Amino acid sequence: ESAKAAVDRLYGEAEQATELFNEAGERVERLRGEADRAQDAAARGQESINRMRNSLGAMAGAQYRTGSIDPALALLLSSDPDTYLERAAALDRAGARQA
Repeated sequence: ESAKAAVDRLYGEAEQATELFNEAGERVERLRGEADRAQDAAARGQESINRMRNSLGAMAGAQYRTGSIDPALALLLSSDPDTYLERAAALDRAGARQA
C-alpha cells in the first residue's frame, strides 16, 4: 500500500470515528434530557404524594378529634360505594322521619 493510500485510509477511519463520536455525544444529550424530564416528573409525583399524605393526616386528625369519619372519606374508602350510598340514604330518611 502506498503512503497516499494509507493516509487516505486513515483519514476515512478518522472521519468514521468522528461521526461515531458525534452521534454518541448527541445520544448522551438526548438521554440527559430524558433523565432531566424523568427527574422532574418524579419530583412532581413526590410533591403530589406529600400533598395527599398531608391531606390524609388532616383527615385522620379530624376523625380522631371528632370520633367519626368524614362521609366523603368513608365513601372513598368503601369497598362497595353503591351499598354505602344506599345505606347513607336510608339513614338520612330515617333521621328525617325522627325529626
